[in-house]
Amino acid sequence: MPDCLAQAVTAKDVGLDHVLDALETDSVFMLRPGRPIQAYAYEDAGEKKRLLHDVTHVELERWEQFGERFLLFELKSPETSSWMGGYAYPDLMRPETTQMFLETTYEPYFRRFGDRFGTTIPAVFTDEPAVCTGAVYGAGELSLPFSYWFSSQFERRNGYDPRPYLPALFYDIEGDLLERPACKARFDYYRTMRELWAENFAKPLSEWCEARGIAFTGHYMEHQWPYPWGSMASPAVMSMYEYMHWPAIDMLTTMLLKNGASPSGERTDKERLLTLTIREAHSAANQFGRARVLCEAYGAGGWEADFGDFKRIGDWLMAHGINFINPHMTCSTIVGARKRDHPLSFDWRQPWWDEYAAMADYQARLSLALSAGETRNRVLLLHPTTTAFLGKQGKPDEPQPLDPAGYQRLVEWMCDRGIDCDFGDEFILERHGSAADGKLTVAERDYALVVVPEEMDHMLGSTVSLVRRYMDSGGIVLSLRPQGPSCADGLPDREAFRLSRHPNWIGVNREELTSEIRKRIGFRFVWTDPDRVPSGVVHLRRILEDGSSLYFIANPRDERVASGLLLAGESVELWKVWDGSVHPVEGTVRDGMIRIEVELPAFGSVLYRVFERKPEERSSGNAAADRAAAGIGTSGAIANAGCDAGTGFARVGRDSAQPATSAVAANAALAASGLKVVPEEDNVLPLFYCDLSVGTREYKGIHTLLAGRCVYEHRGFGGNPWDNAVQYKRRVLDRDDFGPDSGFEASYSFRIEEGAVPASLSLFAERAERYRLVVNGRPVPWKRGGSSWLDHHLGEADISSFVREGDNRVTLTADVFSVLLEVEAVYLRGTFGVYPRNGVWTIGRPAAKLLPGAWTDQGYPFYGGAFRYSKTFVRDDPSKRILLEVPEWAGTAASVWVNGSVVGLLGAGHDADPDVTGHTLPGENEIAIRVCGSFKNLLSPHLDPSRPRNTAWPGFWKKAPMRREPDSDAYDFIPYGLMEEFGIGCANG
Repeated sequence: MPDCLAQAVTAKDVGLDHVLDALETDSVFMLRPGRPIQAYAYEDAGEKKRLLHDVTHVELERWEQFGERFLLFELKSPETSSWMGGYAYPDLMRPETTQMFLETTYEPYFRRFGDRFGTTIPAVFTDEPAVCTGAVYGAGELSLPFSYWFSSQFERRNGYDPRPYLPALFYDIEGDLLERPACKARFDYYRTMRELWAENFAKPLSEWCEARGIAFTGHYMEHQWPYPWGSMASPAVMSMYEYMHWPAIDMLTTMLLKNGASPSGERTDKERLLTLTIREAHSAANQFGRARVLCEAYGAGGWEADFGDFKRIGDWLMAHGINFINPHMTCSTIVGARKRDHPLSFDWRQPWWDEYAAMADYQARLSLALSAGETRNRVLLLHPTTTAFLGKQGKPDEPQPLDPAGYQRLVEWMCDRGIDCDFGDEFILERHGSAADGKLTVAERDYALVVVPEEMDHMLGSTVSLVRRYMDSGGIVLSLRPQGPSCADGLPDREAFRLSRHPNWIGVNREELTSEIRKRIGFRFVWTDPDRVPSGVVHLRRILEDGSSLYFIANPRDERVASGLLLAGESVELWKVWDGSVHPVEGTVRDGMIRIEVELPAFGSVLYRVFERKPEERSSGNAAADRAAAGIGTSGAIANAGCDAGTGFARVGRDSAQPATSAVAANAALAASGLKVVPEEDNVLPLFYCDLSVGTREYKGIHTLLAGRCVYEHRGFGGNPWDNAVQYKRRVLDRDDFGPDSGFEASYSFRIEEGAVPASLSLFAERAERYRLVVNGRPVPWKRGGSSWLDHHLGEADISSFVREGDNRVTLTADVFSVLLEVEAVYLRGTFGVYPRNGVWTIGRPAAKLLPGAWTDQGYPFYGGAFRYSKTFVRDDPSKRILLEVPEWAGTAASVWVNGSVVGLLGAGHDADPDVTGHTLPGENEIAIRVCGSFKNLLSPHLDPSRPRNTAWPGFWKKAPMRREPDSDAYDFIPYGLMEEFGIGCANG
């Protein structure tokens, strides 16, 4: 459908010389699409541009009569992209696009799997649909979505031709050439874009899914609020959640909330924007009664992302309203460019995969609990999105009608104070808003108070009318801008401004806002010591079917929280999410509020259930019946949600709401054997540089990324077709027909110290079956059956009898080129140490005895597995409790093992010094701590000068020196390990 590809209008500011040069070219402009769409002579008028004459249809020879500077608006051709399988992005405002998509994609899925829709396949996921300027994920020339089809639709809906108003979309203009103000043209443009996108894309997909019993979910390009422009635009994205049965967002990287970023830091700015993004989806879910709010989480978070990241970010997401976390992603293979494609990957390769069951169970329990009941907030915060529609296309740092930072800080401020509010999107209000009896209703939710932010200088005309009806019915508006908005529907509007004259419009500052809310509806959640609660600590309330409430509180900060907490109710239970157990909480009741004491460690969280009555007044005597009345299910369902109850994980750890103790320091130490330190796997040395012979060329000492690119270029490709690319059907595979002289040869070198030839040494290579292997001039066979280490596309060869002291050379020869042959690092694995010798990574003898401390400093710099640290001791007094004292450790995860069985996790909300009494036996026992590393040290990026953490874009790997291997000290590793010996102690039972 070529005519349905995304197109755009570009804006160019050119001088007369440009026009005169164009005169010398035959068929001026006619060879360009657009021809141009519009052209104006102009002159500068301070910060604005004064339009002098419309020269669109004037002969070029005469343009100099009208000025010396010109604005040209031309149609930008759709750009093909490897991300689009070599095609261009479609225009999602066109109904034909969606119809074709349904016919070619959703309908075949339904024919094949329709009997599972709504059961084992509960939802269909759409990823990053947007209104595109024709350049996917690009940041090229100044452009906005536009086509002649769009122009015709605009004219039909708005009653005027948009083309003469194109200058208003890009610049601040003046002059009398245009009949309508620039702000009106901008508003109409973005409103029309949103309407077409909703009517022709989101609504048809939603209706198709609903008719077939499957939920429509996924996420838009939602992280650019409030700007309705960009290469991938999502104007008023909150309004699009009306059409999602599971409103959803994504949250990239795992650096969010890391290390307690300061309030003015970049990460906190990102946090504020993400808070707003989550609240948009959560608000829409509340208003339309959606049970699920999904987040695609942790994508591009880096191979080094750890359990602390998963819990810290997951808790924060759920406390803001997410209740279904979709981890990004699981790789079926990591050969070639795939290992660099926005890792990490949640799969069996990870050293922490066994431990991950406990983390998954934790988040499954939270998901189940926070999907029960419903959230009913009482305050509606009008969302000022349409104010941004009045601005010209530009960069975020340019002055705009709406300052997003101020509004984002308001949202943060309201969350910090426990003000229960939803956002009021104006397009949702237009379709689903009503007012009566002092309440403003949005679909399925009623609101007792409406808050107008300072930034809301514009409203839809429908919003003006709705707010007035709400106030006329007795409703109260608390406005942080004492005057009313100055504009409605893109024009100055007296009715909007006069809203502030209504007696129920109350101008307030932030502190007065708090007082007014307290006076008019009260608070259900109040910190008694707010100075001890840092900004960002957030909570979510779910009202259960029996009238009780769940409160989930998350502390995303790197500091402890200790404060009294007032909750509306008379009794409280603590629900320990790690093991599903339930415990009463002591508190004092006064005037319908119960006060409890809350202690949250850094990055900690807690889940409470609050009842309106005392325990003796409400208990049925049957816990399962109490749970069923709440609409949650049995206690077993909570305890075992998403997990195998027999794993035993997390039974060691305390709930993160309880204070930590130092076990051994306060009790007697037990005599134990010396610490034994053992790596679970063979050591590894990856070889990232090689010599390449291909075609008529030879390349010496180049990075394998460059080598792979060179091979593909010699065989007619523009580069690696699998790198940051999507294959359309079999477009790449169908080219896999190359002759016998099409192959290449890649040779890798490594060094072994004197007397250090390993007893066992294997070489692993990707797609090994397609290569002949030679080591030091001698052919070596590949093992049959492939490899089970790291990936099923890795082949293994035993080269221990083919290597020697000093320099060694491994050569892979492909006699015939295949499109599957991406030149990549090869891996040496065996019983050896890896040490920097004169700037070169060298194989040496393994350490005679491994010690506590970073294993990267003990000959294991590239090691991507786990280490075990174990001791034995004798338990001769069964009345004593057995406690561990765990020192500092660094890893992606750590677990405690007793007598060969795993009994719990360390970190991520668990006790720093756990009690393992129940897992020991009379007599001799072995206790081990398993510390997991990551593939960051194995698969890199090692050589990005910025040394990134918790974020991984494919380009990071390409920052390595391509034409020479750097010295070993240039490599970036994360020092993993147990840094000191752990202690074993006993205490009275």
